[in-house]
This record gives sequence, C-alpha cells and structure tokens, in this order.
Amino acid sequence: MHRHVLYTLPLPSPSAQYTHPSLTSLCRIAHYSSHQDYVLAVETYHSIIQYEPQQRVQLLSGIGRIFLQANNNAAVCLLYLGRLKESLGQLEGLVQQDPALYLHESVLFNLTTMYELESSRSTQKKQALLDAVACREGDSFNTQCLKLV
Repeated sequence: MHRHVLYTLPLPSPSAQYTHPSLTSLCRIAHYSSHQDYVLAVETYHSIIQYEPQQRVQLLSGIGRIFLQANNNAAVCLLYLGRLKESLGQLEGLVQQDPALYLHESVLFNLTTMYELESSRSTQKKQALLDAVACREGDSFNTQCLKLV
C-alpha cells in the first residue's frame, strides 16, 4: 500500500504581523489548516487567488509566490475534503492554462499524487506531464516530482 503525502508550500507564521492582505490571509489559513477546518481554508485561499492575479508575473519572487501557494494548497485542502475531481481539475486547469508558471515541482508532485489516487492510468498521465516539462524546462528540471519510478 502506498502512502501519499502531499506537498504544500510553507506558510508564514500565524503570529507574524503583516500589512499585505494576502499574508494576513495566509496566517488565517495556517490557523484553519492546523484545526483541520479545510472549508474555511479553501474559502480563504480562493479569496487570495482572486486578489493576486496582478502578481502573476512575479510568481517565484516576493509576494507573487502567494498565487502559486494559494492555488496549490487550495487543491490539497479540496482533496482533504474528499473533492478529488475538483482538486484535480484545479491543478490540471492551471498547468494547461499557463504551463510557464505552473510547471512547478510542488504542483506537479501533488498532481501526480492525485493521479495515483484517481486512476489506473496514472502512469500515462504522468508521462504526459513529463513530455510537457521536457518541452518547456529541458534537462535542469527535477523530474523526481513526477514519481515515474
């Protein structure tokens, strides 16, 4: 039996004082998640996702990384709520919509884990992700996140 562990990006400390609304929201999410209140966590993630689109160009630096965190972690919360199809749809949609931004190791790791939970065709789906990564990222990308071995 496989044990599936999902990868979430780190959240700021709940006790930290932040002035940016998204960072304040992430502190709330840390609280909700630690108390296993995934419904409130998903709602708060969705509020961040709606607020942050203008930050997408800065995805991997500064406050723009919150957009990636919010989408990825919201999908994990949806999975914890038993909403696998919705969770898969969210991550697949992001990767298809903007592969340059969402072919990120943490997103792909979670997506491949969900494929393993969802389908006997997970290997074919993982191979399709590998093809997308190969076209975009080249040899420098860490393909271990695709769990093909």
